[in-house]
Amino acid sequence: TMVNSQLPSLNSQLGGSAEGETVVVMTIGGNDMQAAIPAVLFGGDAKADEAIEEMIENFNTIADFFDDSDRFPDGVYVYLANVYEPTDDEGYWPSCFAGIDIGSTMDNLDDANQAIRDFAVDREVAMIDMSGHFKGHGYYNDDPQNPHFDEDDQTLWFANDCIHPNNRGHHELRRLFFDTIDGVALQLE
Repeated sequence: TMVNSQLPSLNSQLGGSAEGETVVVMTIGGNDMQAAIPAVLFGGDAKADEAIEEMIENFNTIADFFDDSDRFPDGVYVYLANVYEPTDDEGYWPSCFAGIDIGSTMDNLDDANQAIRDFAVDREVAMIDMSGHFKGHGYYNDDPQNPHFDEDDQTLWFANDCIHPNNRGHHELRRLFFDTIDGVALQLE
């Protein structure tokens, strides 16, 4: 919907060009990733590669839109976030993904995040590592056997729907984005 609906809508709202510097934050939705899981589970790596290629193609279209110096004459700063997941790389939690073990798709998620990183480097946009930031704070947050276990902060950052952050997770996203964009880390109280 971003490419076919939101960009044309934004273009018409701009009325030709934007005044001042523009900040763009891009994330791929967890809902989009969850919707791709069945296709990847049953279609294998070929289906995953196809989905990743389509995602990068869309990112390029979006980046081209914001790279237009006539549309954004005062410059654009683009920040692109990768994809987190709620199982701390385990691929299974009983109440997530309809109870299906998606452990076999973890490599595909890693491939998608690498493709996002490569895109960010190629297009010279800032990369925000939501995936790395959230590891250890998914549903295995209190399991010392999980390789991402955070002994100093064993809090869960996900809501019960397996996609969205809870209040703490939203706070951590705010901190991560603020730190990346402004370069000044927020302090916890």
